[in-house]
Amino acid sequence: MKPAWVPPRVGAQTRALFEDFRRGEAQLCDLYPYYDLALSHQLAAPLAGMASKRGESLPEPWAQRLRSVRIQNLAFEPALAELSEILNSFGFPWLAARGAARLADPVLPERLCGDVDLYIKASHWPDFAAALCAEPGFAVDPQRGDKNRSTRHILMNRGLRIELDVHLAPSPFHAEGHELQERLLAGRVSQASGLFVPSPEDDYGIALIEALIEAPANRLRRIWELEALQQRLSPEQERKACRRFALHRYARGFPAQILKHLQGRLLMRNSEQLLVRYGGLLALLGGSRRPFKQSTNSLAMMLRRFRA
Repeated sequence: MKPAWVPPRVGAQTRALFEDFRRGEAQLCDLYPYYDLALSHQLAAPLAGMASKRGESLPEPWAQRLRSVRIQNLAFEPALAELSEILNSFGFPWLAARGAARLADPVLPERLCGDVDLYIKASHWPDFAAALCAEPGFAVDPQRGDKNRSTRHILMNRGLRIELDVHLAPSPFHAEGHELQERLLAGRVSQASGLFVPSPEDDYGIALIEALIEAPANRLRRIWELEALQQRLSPEQERKACRRFALHRYARGFPAQILKHLQGRLLMRNSEQLLVRYGGLLALLGGSRRPFKQSTNSLAMMLRRFRA
């Protein structure tokens, strides 16, 4: 059986229908049989939001999903504002990326914000954790521990329970040095919402790294977001982003190609699920400008992470 984090396969015809809808060449009623698939690929609310904006009627359960996402995202906004105020009082540089950054800067409408991804300097983690957990309603998550060498986990429970993923590096594969993380923090920009977020180049770079690491368990939502972030950049900005994250430009095509050709295939569902477990590592190393260094620094960690 496939692990829970791997969504069902999107076949070529269904993918074409989703793409037609995104371009405005199909209606939500055409997607009615594919609600469960859209939900598993985190597209049910975005597609319903697009349809609503176009003036289409929303059948159930699309309408219900859209309401649920809007309610959760509205609840997140004051919680993020409160969190920003607390973090700014500490004096540590920080930024928020991924779902939290998308609330005020959506590249897909009605994108669910399920947790908050924070980036800080690795050297600041002990003092950062102590200061944050001294605040009422914050505690280090004892269930997740420090298994991932680049991420720590804190629970925020101040009327709304939110998981904070505190990243000490852009990925486990970049944890051997701190220069990239410091550049991300130095280049951060402030949103009108009060959040510090990555620059457009770094926003794209973080999304590309995430899509590579998660391959072949990506969802179509992530592929669409990555494409939208890439389209914001000039060719030179895109090259600069790839160089900053030590990636070849051809790596940008890996996530979409893996989703198209590998994701959900029978060869991924053997007893050891090697492609699911190590596909992200292979994708990153295949696109890396420094594959030997990243492999020697990462293979042992990946073996520990997935051996259990």
